[in-house]
This record gives sequence, C-alpha cells and structure tokens, in this order.
Amino acid sequence: MTAAGQLRDPLGQELLEVARQAVIQGLHLAAAVSAAVAVGAAILAVVLLRGVRPSVESDEQLNVGKRRGECPESIQVYAR
Repeated sequence: MTAAGQLRDPLGQELLEVARQAVIQGLHLAAAVSAAVAVGAAILAVVLLRGVRPSVESDEQLNVGKRRGECPESIQVYAR
C-alpha cells in the first residue's frame, strides 16, 4: 500500500486493486483447501471408526468412583 501511494494516481490505484485481488484470491484458496482437509478428515474418521463399537459398562462400574470420591480405575491409569 505504501508503494501504491507513492505512484501516480491511476497507476497507484491499479496496483492497489491488483494487490487487494491477490489477497482475496489467497484467502479463497486457503478456505477451499481448509474445507477440503476438514471433509477428508471427516470421511477418514467415518471409515476408520465404522467398525468400532462403544464399550458397555454397567452402571455399577461407572458409579464406583463417585461413591468413594475417587476416579474410576480406567481414568486413574491415564492420570499417572
């Protein structure tokens, strides 16, 4: 923008417009690439996690730590 301000009016205005368009085009490209990566990651997650089933724990196992004021054993393993 500084260089555009130092040029004669029609040339400076044209340079400023071209610079603005270049920035806008770069932002559009970055947004498109980011969207493609996000969609790809979502598809990859669906494909890789398709066969994974959540583990089913009984209410008794889930509430053991709450009654004693402690973390469940499965969480304590990661806390060490």
